[in-house]
Amino acid sequence: MEKKVTGTIINVAVHPHDGPQTYRSLFENAYSLDRAVRVHGDRYAWMSHLWVNGEGRKAYLTGNIATFTQIDVDGAWIDMSTRSSADQSRIDDIKKAVSGVQPNYHEFRFYVDLKDHLVVVETDDGKRTFSPRMIEKFLRGVFSQEVIVDAFGEVEVSFVPDKESLNRIIGSKYLRKIEIHLTRPNADSVADVEKRLMEELDKMGARSSTVTYAAIRGETLDLPEEVKNIARVARKNGYVEGNVAGEHYSTKDHPVERTRVYESNAQSQELAFNDLAVELIDSERNP
Repeated sequence: MEKKVTGTIINVAVHPHDGPQTYRSLFENAYSLDRAVRVHGDRYAWMSHLWVNGEGRKAYLTGNIATFTQIDVDGAWIDMSTRSSADQSRIDDIKKAVSGVQPNYHEFRFYVDLKDHLVVVETDDGKRTFSPRMIEKFLRGVFSQEVIVDAFGEVEVSFVPDKESLNRIIGSKYLRKIEIHLTRPNADSVADVEKRLMEELDKMGARSSTVTYAAIRGETLDLPEEVKNIARVARKNGYVEGNVAGEHYSTKDHPVERTRVYESNAQSQELAFNDLAVELIDSERNP
């Protein structure tokens, strides 16, 4: 039977870091926290499983993020049969019955490439969905815990936008304004432009920078390649916004989401997701 699995990609950056081991420790520490984060309304997310796969430079992480509805058991309860407040003894019995459990539980797979510290997370398995913004909020929430910040410093987390959303801005002949918000890029990147930008931010002791270019009234911007390259770095490390012919565009509105179709009688959903994760990561390595 033909089935589908969909995933998004998240960039996680620690400064400074000691290669893949830093990111393995980061996720292992986050897992050991056992901390649930509210991602939307009464929906919470929690890292329920984490596994180390492979060895040495080929090691990678896989795991599950569970989402569930967290009930406020200390709030007011209504007895629908009497249309009035529930009896306290009945409420106490309910609290005992639901202690330690939560409803609407569902798990989504994730895959961590330790070398490039890119994380692919399942967003749709055909039954439930987990949006890129929720995933970003969850990881930011976990990595901003005091014990994590004390051990690793401030961790940058952002979903990776699709490339077309950036090209729509920097490739337009009708660009009137562009704003490039850059957070510190990967310190071990092989790209010269990323290394230079990282060094410039480090020299100033800066975590991020924002540069804005606005066209002269009645004119449009003609971006040099240097500015375009900075915008390309900011796609994964920050965000880019632009005014194109009077319309506002932002890479923040277009997270990458890719779907893989597979035959369930020939491949498991887990392996299909892992293949999808490798495809997404390779697409970022080879722009």
